[in-house]
Amino acid sequence: MNFQITAEQQMLVDSVQRFLERDYGFDARRKQLADPGSPRWRWQTLAELGLLGLMVPEEDGGIGGNAFDAMLVAQALAPGLLLEPWHEVAIESVQLLQYLKSSKVSTDPSFIAKQRRISEALGAIASGARMIVPAHDEAHMQGQMMSVQTRAHQAGDGYVINGTKVLVCAGGLADQWLLTAKLGHADDATIAVFLFGSEVPGVQLKSYPGMDSRWYADLDLRDCWVPASALLSADGYEAIRQSQAIRLMAWCADAQGCMRALVEQTKQYLQTRKQFGQAIGRFQALQHRAVDMFVHSEQSYSMLIRAADACERLASDKPIEANLSSCEHALAASRLLIGIAARSISQEAVQLHGGMGVTDELSVGHFFRRLTAFELRLGDTDYHNMLMAKLLQ
Repeated sequence: MNFQITAEQQMLVDSVQRFLERDYGFDARRKQLADPGSPRWRWQTLAELGLLGLMVPEEDGGIGGNAFDAMLVAQALAPGLLLEPWHEVAIESVQLLQYLKSSKVSTDPSFIAKQRRISEALGAIASGARMIVPAHDEAHMQGQMMSVQTRAHQAGDGYVINGTKVLVCAGGLADQWLLTAKLGHADDATIAVFLFGSEVPGVQLKSYPGMDSRWYADLDLRDCWVPASALLSADGYEAIRQSQAIRLMAWCADAQGCMRALVEQTKQYLQTRKQFGQAIGRFQALQHRAVDMFVHSEQSYSMLIRAADACERLASDKPIEANLSSCEHALAASRLLIGIAARSISQEAVQLHGGMGVTDELSVGHFFRRLTAFELRLGDTDYHNMLMAKLLQ
């Protein structure tokens, strides 16, 4: 596949790189690490750059970008080791809300109100007015992202929700959560999507820093009552499934951007670090290891393009089961190879830097933690290996 970025996409990537150089250097990021409120520091700046509205339709105040735009921006943001929940809000939440929008015309007041709420939420994300984070992950999922166990049932003029959501990025700072739950008690119950904030009763929050230094929260919902207006869709299965696909692609792009940064940093280190009167990069054994890192990075980039293409075709075509299955096959293959590459490159970079590779003062250790977290995200590499084996049978 001959993939070439357009002039507009190049301008977008350049603006991201200038933002990182100007406002998001490694030292500036280190100052944020200890502050649980740090994801709010530059949130408005991301909105002003158009990054929050990247995937928001133009009629809702966004840029109306596609899967390749998301891939390029995620890849360009990766060297900054972003602490803000950009992937969760600008990609996952926006895509879920967008897939929940309906093009059909209806005079039903309830339907009109839901569609208006979705459009308002998309506009609020694009402007930076509201941080709406997804609350979908549960502890048992282990890659099976549609295995939702949180339950909601109707109670009066609202719904009562019970369950636990884990690893909700910036969950303690979010203005609202986009929460998924099975509607009713039946085994084959549909998966509903709710939009509400922390003002509702029955939610206990536990915030903590993750392996990748970002702040997460667990939401423990015990008889949590939300009004009927909080329900955006009583059956959001297909929308959730599609949003999870592009979510995985965006994190693959982040990982590939981190790998590129590590390859470049390691190359520079090998050219400047001297031993026995010469740069260690002149030793053939280390050259071979550096080349292996480069090859892994380039192979992962090819698979990333395949994943982005699959997501773009999924968005362009009618989302029938065959398209979803084809997209998930491409994503599983991409995630498998990129996961293997992420582990290899991150560990090799630490090895070639020596002990200083794991110090807090050098970005190599931070990239290592980011890629290790990726390797466990949305199902680890072993899970996707088994998934590919099943798909090939």
